[in-house]
Amino acid sequence: MLAGMSSAGSIVEPQLYWVREFDWFAVPMFLSITLLAGSIFASKFQKSMVSDKKENDSASGGISAGNGNIRFLVMGGLILILLESVLLFSLSQRWDVLLIPVWVGILFYLFRVNNEIHQSSTLMKLLVGACIGFLSFLCGWNYVGLQNFHLARSIPYVAFFVAVFGIRSLTDSFNITSEKSESDQHSENSRMPAFIGSILLTIGTVIGIQLNDPIISTSSIVSLPFFISPLIFPKKDHFARASIYPVLILAIFIGVRYPWYFAGLFVLFHVTRIYSYFRLNTVYPTFHVGYD
Repeated sequence: MLAGMSSAGSIVEPQLYWVREFDWFAVPMFLSITLLAGSIFASKFQKSMVSDKKENDSASGGISAGNGNIRFLVMGGLILILLESVLLFSLSQRWDVLLIPVWVGILFYLFRVNNEIHQSSTLMKLLVGACIGFLSFLCGWNYVGLQNFHLARSIPYVAFFVAVFGIRSLTDSFNITSEKSESDQHSENSRMPAFIGSILLTIGTVIGIQLNDPIISTSSIVSLPFFISPLIFPKKDHFARASIYPVLILAIFIGVRYPWYFAGLFVLFHVTRIYSYFRLNTVYPTFHVGYD
């Protein structure tokens, strides 16, 4: 979302380096997408809890409470984005802001589809990932002004998103993160996610330079070594780094332009971590990989 805002902002104001003012109207959209994505995260773990505790009668109350929390997250996210779009329209008289809830609604649907396509083909997973990346980018651009939209500017960001999304989903499908023998880990299939991701990041770097977009071009080229490493040495720790650290790199570069984004990420990271620890008995999210 912030990537779309950043790219659109550089069109409206070519000399945009950083935004000093806190953008109060961007916070509800950020929070709305966070709540909807969080509902999918909670639903995924809730299903695993149900399967693990289906024989335990005492777990039924917790499961019902969990379902209630998920419904609260979904309704809260949808209501928040609807209220924000109506408020923006009343203040700016821009009809295009009324499209933001449409993009967010489709985005939420794709979140759910992505959560259900574990057995689908690789191409289907990448297509869903590309749509999620594009709609997230479009939400941010639409917030700034849809009339200046340039499809080409979304390509490097979507390529970056698909590279990270693909290496995570493809490594899951190839069971890279499971216990495997050394020969299995060096199979050709295990190198494919890193190969695809390396190509996409290279494309994103070249297009970003051509479009004079320093955020995506720099983020892509800095993230590229994390994809080259598992391409040469396909170990599960290298794949884990390639699915985690590029996201942090892009977030840091976007945060340089929008400093308030760091505060939002800090709160989101720790709230999710505390919820996961006390509710799901797991440490997530984390940047710890292997023996780092």
